[in-house]
Amino acid sequence: MFDSELEGHSVFDGDAANLPNWFHQRFDIAISFATLEHVGDVPRFFRSVLDTLKPGGVFVTRFGPLWSCYNGHHAWVSADLNFNNVGYIGDWGHLLSTPPQMFTKLMSHGYSLDIAAKAVSQIYTSPRINRYFAEDYVRFANLAGFSKVESASTWRKAPSLEVQTRLECLFPRYKDFETCGLYMKCEK
Repeated sequence: MFDSELEGHSVFDGDAANLPNWFHQRFDIAISFATLEHVGDVPRFFRSVLDTLKPGGVFVTRFGPLWSCYNGHHAWVSADLNFNNVGYIGDWGHLLSTPPQMFTKLMSHGYSLDIAAKAVSQIYTSPRINRYFAEDYVRFANLAGFSKVESASTWRKAPSLEVQTRLECLFPRYKDFETCGLYMKCEK
């Protein structure tokens, strides 16, 4: 949808991974805040953003919590069971537990069947978030064809050595389980 009432501006209300052709090489800068963890097709998103930039253009993004961090499950089931208060999900619990284990854990802590089922659904299958690790975003940006990709953590929480070791065993391709938020600057 385009809004022609804004003089000198256009508003596109749609999928940023599938932008119209007229966006091609049109912008000096693209900015995204608090959204990339919700994008389903991150590789296509990065490629789409790259295509919108003029030569020398820049994409800047800041987002989180990431799936790979302590509260990356992004669930918001109730006031006491959400990503701001991990409660009985536990730090990195979404990564350390299988869906049946998480369901059993929540039920054993007194959550109702409906709340436990809703939490498991939001954590493991909801399309509201993707389930990419911190390293994935940097790889996707590089694979999209940006000439320079810079990234930095915007907030961190390091796991204990025991939890880090368990996570690395469960997810052997990954090492960064402490980055909660990510800032990226990608140049065309």
